[in-house]
Amino acid sequence: MTAAIPSRSILFLHKVTLVTAPAAVFSVERAMLHLPVIALEPHPSVSAAQAAVRDYLVQQLTVLGFQPEIQKSSSIENVVARLPSGPCRHTCPLGFLSCLLFV
Repeated sequence: MTAAIPSRSILFLHKVTLVTAPAAVFSVERAMLHLPVIALEPHPSVSAAQAAVRDYLVQQLTVLGFQPEIQKSSSIENVVARLPSGPCRHTCPLGFLSCLLFV
């Protein structure tokens, strides 16, 4: 007996937004463009690869108008990005939950 494979509509609950979507609209395709840099190689804590991913995220968030900062705790570094004061008008195009990035 073989297991049933769920239909595509169950696996993908939301329509995939193309890379050509307006900048203020989240795009899965646009978020995926960052994976070759982020997932190029393993990036364990306190490694050169981790520092490269951290620096890339900080640079990308800065370009998008966020104010990223690095929070350090022992060997863990979190990249936290804040928008300048005012109402939140943006969806993080990188696609990370609440723009709180764990590197």
